[in-house]
Amino acid sequence: MASTYDFKNILKELKKTENNLDKFENSLNKLANNSQQLKFNSSRYGAHELEKKISNSFQNADSEIEKEVSTIISNIVNITKASKDKMRIKINEQKQRIIHLNKELKDIYEINLEFINSNYEETIKLATKFYGGTKASNYATLLMLESYTKLCSGKINNFMQEDFDFYLDFYVACKRSNSKKYIIYARKYLFYAALLMIKLFPNNLNDEEKYKVIKKGFDCFLEFDDDEKIETNTLYDDLYSAGIELYNNFISKAYDNFVYDNVKALLVDSKYFKNEDIKLEFFKDSNSDSAKIFRYILDKGDIADNSNIKKAFKDTLSLAISENKQEYFDYWISVYDLRGWEFLEEIINIQEDRLTISQEILTSLRKSVLEIKKIAELFLNIAENIYNYLKSLDKKISLDNFVFAAPHLNEIVILVTNAKIEESENETVIKGRKILDDILFGMIFKYRRKCSIYNEQVIKDLNKVLQDSSSRLDRPKLKKLIKFDKSKKHQDKTDIYVKLVTEQILIKNKKIMMWAIIAGVTSSIILTILLLVLFLVILV
Repeated sequence: MASTYDFKNILKELKKTENNLDKFENSLNKLANNSQQLKFNSSRYGAHELEKKISNSFQNADSEIEKEVSTIISNIVNITKASKDKMRIKINEQKQRIIHLNKELKDIYEINLEFINSNYEETIKLATKFYGGTKASNYATLLMLESYTKLCSGKINNFMQEDFDFYLDFYVACKRSNSKKYIIYARKYLFYAALLMIKLFPNNLNDEEKYKVIKKGFDCFLEFDDDEKIETNTLYDDLYSAGIELYNNFISKAYDNFVYDNVKALLVDSKYFKNEDIKLEFFKDSNSDSAKIFRYILDKGDIADNSNIKKAFKDTLSLAISENKQEYFDYWISVYDLRGWEFLEEIINIQEDRLTISQEILTSLRKSVLEIKKIAELFLNIAENIYNYLKSLDKKISLDNFVFAAPHLNEIVILVTNAKIEESENETVIKGRKILDDILFGMIFKYRRKCSIYNEQVIKDLNKVLQDSSSRLDRPKLKKLIKFDKSKKHQDKTDIYVKLVTEQILIKNKKIMMWAIIAGVTSSIILTILLLVLFLVILV
């Protein structure tokens, strides 16, 4: 192993190299300064009889050579300085590395001295400061683990409550250093320590503390080989009995009170116990997929506070885009009075195309419309969400998706309009209805020619929506409906995309057209009058 003396010699050599670099840089700077004073003496190359003819050439050559020499020297200086800077950085890095190694050498010497003198607790304390995969840290870890081993047998024979953390630290140190040799001792001692904690100090620990200790014992037992398990099986049974009793108490409290983080953690802990010993069916396997958590929400979600229900909701949101999303919609719409719009909005917004879930929304509303007290508020939120979504699409609204959603949206309007609503909420219903009717009438009326390519039943459905929305908007009776032409080839699906058109946009466009016509007619009348006046003037 290198000595401190060796490190000091290396540092001297590095300093000497750095000084040489400085001398070289000074010489280079001097050379650069001298080169800038160089002048090309053109006169010694000239001749009197040729001076007039080539004076300009010499002057140009003089300037070009001075410029070229200056550029060459400048480049040399820049390159050399850059190299020198890089070398200085490397030298500094090596200096810092040597200082670090020198410190490690001193620390290892101190740890080694404590170990030789059997000061094992001090050895552990000093060795815990080393991290990383260096040889020094590996040596320190070896001394630390050996020190733990030296102390373990003595402490286990005179076990005190505070000794449990000692055995736990030994186990963690073995795991962190991936020591296959010492982990055999560490896990066995920690298992015994866990058992002694429960037997000797049961009144000094609360249930949560006892359970954490027991779980550490379980972890160790699960890592035992077959021989070790046979050897400790009777002791394990004692630990298991205490553990399963606590576990069943914990799962009942967590499940019944919807403490979601605890429920998820206890689901994982089910691996420690036999299914027949677990009282609640929900915990008989560690599975916590979205479907299982949703079953839990259905069972106990009504008692959950907002923080816990949000966590469970996040873990089940994938159901909103699954094949079984109808049940998911049913639940969150049914608890609207309790949970509000926040959850439903996220469910709707996660859809690839929000128009495609109009059927699910309608079905869920039919099931819950009589129970939801805030139905008017919910209806308005749905209407505004659909409007804002279609507006955001610009010219990318799928005509197919709109056409097939329109009858469902119309049924939602009819359902809520006919529901028992408090008088104070009538304006909210009217506002939501106006938003959807504007969309339904505007889109179908504007694109009725495009819609005529669909099959006969779809056209019948769209005409009904057109008439219903027109009637609710108090418009004159429609004369122009979508016509079904049997002679044409009809389709179930298209690849047509359109932009949002509402009744208000249609009215605005109509007014603009009327004013344009009026302006055109007025202009024609004025022009006619001017021509007549001009004609009369000519006659006179």
